[in-house]
Amino acid sequence: MIVGGNESGKSSSATAAPSTNGNPKIVATYDYRDERGVLLYQTVRREPKDFRQRRPTGKDKWEWSLDDVRRVLYRLPELIAAPKDKQVFIVEGEKDVDRLHDLGLCATCNAMGAGKWKAEYNESLRDRHVTIIPDNDKPGREHAKQVARQLHKIAASVHILSLPNLLDKEDVSDFLDKGGTAEMLTELAAEAEPWLDDLPPLVIREAKPANPPATAREAMPVSKCLADVESEDVDWLWENRIARKAMTILDGDPGLGKSTLTLDLAARVSRGWAMPPGGGSDAQGVAGAVLILSGWCCPST
Repeated sequence: MIVGGNESGKSSSATAAPSTNGNPKIVATYDYRDERGVLLYQTVRREPKDFRQRRPTGKDKWEWSLDDVRRVLYRLPELIAAPKDKQVFIVEGEKDVDRLHDLGLCATCNAMGAGKWKAEYNESLRDRHVTIIPDNDKPGREHAKQVARQLHKIAASVHILSLPNLLDKEDVSDFLDKGGTAEMLTELAAEAEPWLDDLPPLVIREAKPANPPATAREAMPVSKCLADVESEDVDWLWENRIARKAMTILDGDPGLGKSTLTLDLAARVSRGWAMPPGGGSDAQGVAGAVLILSGWCCPST
């Protein structure tokens, strides 16, 4: 998983730093190392709360600028050492990564928080199973989608997991503080839907008002003899069951699976999957947009 937020935390990667004379005070540092474990740069947390990056220029000497230093993911050596089939969590901050690492999970993040993902990070996650956990705010959700778009053709799978019971701006560390566990995160990640970004957008066009009839005669319905109606071939979505450009009513007693079947059909259309076997056609489907309007209302008890 990829976790968000540049925060302080205790781990083998986060090391406390001594205070400096003047302002501000350094309270934690997070090492970014290459594949061989060589220190490239650090994210530094200072009080009052602030995050900056610095690179080593010699023994106990630092330059508060990364310039052209190679950018890598946090805890890259641990990520590389993890089995290929192990779930990788992407979050928004180093503190969150360390929390997950301490729970035995494989986690990483990019420096500088939401919106700062770089293309050079992608190759480190090739053929990995990735779950992105956004912070519960708009920048976090946008960051998760940005990362997913970068990885969906590189990683083995990509999921975005929005954690339950989070207040605005809370993150995975808050989820753990409220009683969440590694087992719960793993289970939620397994239940998350794969991220898809290649579906055609659903376009809802504004209906134009019809011109009112000029006379009472024009307002009269037009009748036509059924014998004069020309027949035409039916364009089937699901052959012999659901026609395109027509209304289909799915009716039945409660508990027979109408909702389940409806959602299954919606998933097949949205992903371009074939309709269920039977009905005279098992051809591959074509992806399309689906709009579900639920009018069900349960009375309060």
